[in-house]
Amino acid sequence: MRPAIQLHTVRELEMPLPYVLRWVADCGFEGVEFAGRIRHANPDAVAETLDETGLVPVGAHVPLAHLERDRGPLLDLYKTVNCRYLTIPHLPPKHFRTRNRVHELGDRLEEVSHRLETQGFRLLYHNTRYDLIPPLGRPGLGTLIDSGRVPGVVEGSVFERLRQRKHTRVIGKTGLGRLSSYTRDINLGFEIDTGEVYAAGYTPGTIFDAFGDRLPLVHVCDVTDATDGYRSTAPGTGVTDYDAVFAGAVRNNVEWLVFEDDHPKDPATILQQGADVVVDGMAEFLHAQ
Repeated sequence: MRPAIQLHTVRELEMPLPYVLRWVADCGFEGVEFAGRIRHANPDAVAETLDETGLVPVGAHVPLAHLERDRGPLLDLYKTVNCRYLTIPHLPPKHFRTRNRVHELGDRLEEVSHRLETQGFRLLYHNTRYDLIPPLGRPGLGTLIDSGRVPGVVEGSVFERLRQRKHTRVIGKTGLGRLSSYTRDINLGFEIDTGEVYAAGYTPGTIFDAFGDRLPLVHVCDVTDATDGYRSTAPGTGVTDYDAVFAGAVRNNVEWLVFEDDHPKDPATILQQGADVVVDGMAEFLHAQ
């Protein structure tokens, strides 16, 4: 298990990506996970900087639509920087409102996963709090939503509240659990986000245990339980139990813990805080074992 950073955290640093990578390495991170900025950088310069610093290109977040549409230049980019994992981030709740929609998403992921595997990549799915709610399974409601006769605004408000009323702590009955079960025969992995897990009312270790060897990456995010819902917060200032995250990750042979702060007030400060909590905290935890 090694520490990495999701570069979305430092997206507002006004410097070329190779300079950001050197700063990240100086803070003690051993790997990086790319986001949108890599698509506008010089991939050869990025690859050279990765070699110079010893940073491991853990993977990248890539929208599902991009992976389905762009089958050439996009993959060439990630081959140049030697990414192994391509992760689909933050799909909207509509994909999990009914069981049929979960299965439709699973079919799409299967097609993309098989194609990426032939190119040397592994596809991962990044969870949200919304896929940790059970889909609507009653025939009438499910058929009504899937028929397309319900306006999107109605579906997004009324039926989302109905799903939340069905909330259960049985992971297998949630949208994420059903997606995992439906895709168990393909090489699809998962990237669990601790902040989203807490926001959905679970503990990270419980979720980690449900995915086991399909969980190469974990996003280590802290959140605060505000009156208007969970919000991203600086590492060590929210509800995340880091020792429990480290223990669950070790128990399930997670390869990388990827630090992320979705809404940093000061990216430079957060970079060091993330290193203190995740890099140093992980080292202390492992040393104590």
